[in-house]
Amino acid sequence: MTRFCRALAPLLYEHRPGAACCVSSLGPFEAACDFQSGSGLVTIPAFAFVSRSGPQDFGAGPPQNSILGVGRLDWILGSNTQAFLRYASQDKNEFAVASQPYSKQLDQPLYGHNQNASINVIRSWRPTFATESRVAYDRVTGDPDRLAGDGYSTPKPLLPLFYILNEAVSLPGGTNAGFGPTNGYQFFQTGTYSRGRHVLRFGGQFVHLRENATFGVAGQVADAQFANTQGFVIGVLQLYSIAVDPKEHFPGEFVDPPFGPPSFTRHYHYNEPALFIADAWKITSRLTLTPGLRWEYFGVLHSPGAERVLDSNFYPGSGPNLATRIASGRMMRTIDAPGNLQHAFTFPAIETSHRELAWPMISRVTERQCFALAVDFFTTAESVGSFSVLFRIRLPTVLQG
Repeated sequence: MTRFCRALAPLLYEHRPGAACCVSSLGPFEAACDFQSGSGLVTIPAFAFVSRSGPQDFGAGPPQNSILGVGRLDWILGSNTQAFLRYASQDKNEFAVASQPYSKQLDQPLYGHNQNASINVIRSWRPTFATESRVAYDRVTGDPDRLAGDGYSTPKPLLPLFYILNEAVSLPGGTNAGFGPTNGYQFFQTGTYSRGRHVLRFGGQFVHLRENATFGVAGQVADAQFANTQGFVIGVLQLYSIAVDPKEHFPGEFVDPPFGPPSFTRHYHYNEPALFIADAWKITSRLTLTPGLRWEYFGVLHSPGAERVLDSNFYPGSGPNLATRIASGRMMRTIDAPGNLQHAFTFPAIETSHRELAWPMISRVTERQCFALAVDFFTTAESVGSFSVLFRIRLPTVLQG
């Protein structure tokens, strides 16, 4: 509750103990305000209890409509060739859960729109050799119940996120937007060769990913903070913050007006090839040994075209040790990085066994090599057992700054 002078029309209140508020010792119409006796003061509510009905998650997940579909078409193209086409889709609309008491226009619904299609061709070239070819495409936004999903800003136009410092009270506010699909293109080829007691499988794949994301990060919706309840009553903010276009500046640097909103949308590309080979060696009728080797190459994310100038990262400077190099380092765009670090994303926390910084390049990014060994054995006609061992070698990871 808040009190102010009975003589109304004050524009600015002064907070006093006991939540009493007054313009001065005299009201604008010479009405005396006595904080000792309460004379001339009127009590008004600063907060009120409000309820509103709406969708809620009571343990079974948020209310939603989901549509799942899958279809497959098979062809027999001759005695040696067969093919199939497969398509699957998931469409999920998650109702806006009532998270505040003011208006349903402030609640944010979530969406998941995912689909994939693939065509597969298997051909037997001779009794001992066959190949399998596959081309696949997928477009994924994610699953709101698990990870990602599309959420658009609410309301429109955007409303700042109001709150009172150190007060557990719900005030109206807008919600950040986070949405965008990832398109994936996969090319897959394998071969199977059989000879004697050996069945040799080998092949590889190439995956190209295109991430088109609008990130729901801080600053997209303005933060409007009141210092206390008194500031809320009189409508005076203590802090108002919102993201602005940095105009190619970095944290700690000044940005000249005019100010405008930044772009929260990025388009990242990845290239990820892989190769493998495995041999199923039937040593006896009851024992099979399957050694294999797989190599994977994870390409660093990078922006295409005009957005490439927005890629930036932290680059360590010079010095006798890691701490000194980090202290003398600085943020810069990847296109402005010195020497052979241009266009590279570095991970400065990695050191080699020689206490030297690792500098992974965009042409020399994360590799992973695996060696696997599996043994299958049959003790009786009804009993089957197996065990496997996997050895993995990972080179230094690279991250985007």
